Amino acid sequence: MAAVRETFEEVGLRLGGEDPRPGRPVPASWREFFDGGRAPALDALEYVARAVTPPYRPMRFNARFFMVDAAGADGDIGGSGELENIHWVPIAEAQALPIPRITGIVLEHVEARLRAGRSAAANGKVQLFEYRHGRHIHGVE
Repeated sequence: MAAVRETFEEVGLRLGGEDPRPGRPVPASWREFFDGGRAPALDALEYVARAVTPPYRPMRFNARFFMVDAAGADGDIGGSGELENIHWVPIAEAQALPIPRITGIVLEHVEARLRAGRSAAANGKVQLFEYRHGRHIHGVE
């Protein structure tokens, strides 16, 4: 739900489907999302990777990466103003941008799956990137 909410708030895109119960009461933080006649569609999200920041880093994250077919998103790219210069970028161009290393690695993984015609969940395994015992580890969950 956080991924759907943040995508809407920060980018302006709804990841959802037609609301099966329009007009129902929703939390205040979700009203604008539901006002568009849509409801979150979690089944559209594919969980592709998780990355845990090494303990020596000053800021730590346990980040989950999702992908969704762009056809399942509606709205106008714009967002809340927290992010700047929001626009669609092909994966190859995104990898040339100054992005965190782990984001580039996850994009490579996603691109390889797309080239192979397999969804991220095709084999039921999610890529896991973490740091244990002084080493970067790449495995699966």
